[in-house]
Amino acid sequence: MQRRLFPVAVLLLFAAPFTVADEKKPPAELTDPVEVLKKMDAAIKAVESVAYDIEFEPTGDAVKFLPKGKGTVILSGWSEGRPKMFRVDTDAVMPQATASTRLTAGADGENYYLIDHANKKVYEDIDPGVMGKGGQVAFSAVMPEFVHPTPFEDEIEKSEKQTMKDAAKLGDHDCYVVFVEYKGGQRKSSWYISKQDFLPRRRVDHWDMPGTAVGDLRKTITKLVIDPKLEPDAFKCKPPAGYEKIDDFAP
Repeated sequence: MQRRLFPVAVLLLFAAPFTVADEKKPPAELTDPVEVLKKMDAAIKAVESVAYDIEFEPTGDAVKFLPKGKGTVILSGWSEGRPKMFRVDTDAVMPQATASTRLTAGADGENYYLIDHANKKVYEDIDPGVMGKGGQVAFSAVMPEFVHPTPFEDEIEKSEKQTMKDAAKLGDHDCYVVFVEYKGGQRKSSWYISKQDFLPRRRVDHWDMPGTAVGDLRKTITKLVIDPKLEPDAFKCKPPAGYEKIDDFAP
């Protein structure tokens, strides 16, 4: 009888570890804000191009000089302190305005342009100033970190302090929230970082200068596609038929 039981006992002994090992354990929660920022930095450095939908909204004193709206964005490359190629379609309300304005702004690697859909006008030049105030609207929708060569160097190495805040859920993503205080004391940001892919889903820039400006600009990504398949002319200026080409800078 003992000989018959021995093989069964041995089988159970070796089976037990496999049962335990096959159980999927949730990843351990990270508690070090610098570790989270470094993971986000590494994840973004693997990105070559990006497409996303975004909502942007200022609060406090920021409403006096920043637009509110939503848009779709594609970005690729980096040059001269800004994304090398981009196309931003926005529907936004400018400061002090009540009605929204639809604009398309972009760069194809050589020229910058602005398409004013309300007035059916097109502005294009090698100088980014050609976009006028529309450029401010466009960059309210841009998260340049997605194509920056050193996206989070300031947050990791050149900030005064990084702090973990309570986790948050944005859409289908559970997010770490890291609050960063930059050197100088007046610039602060909160980063909402997906626990799934360590890519940012929200950025909140805080202004805290009593007597001058107290407010936020919140940018929330609602749809994100990494390295999308883009057409060869994806970044070209393509105004609809009937639009007028203006030989001047946009106001």
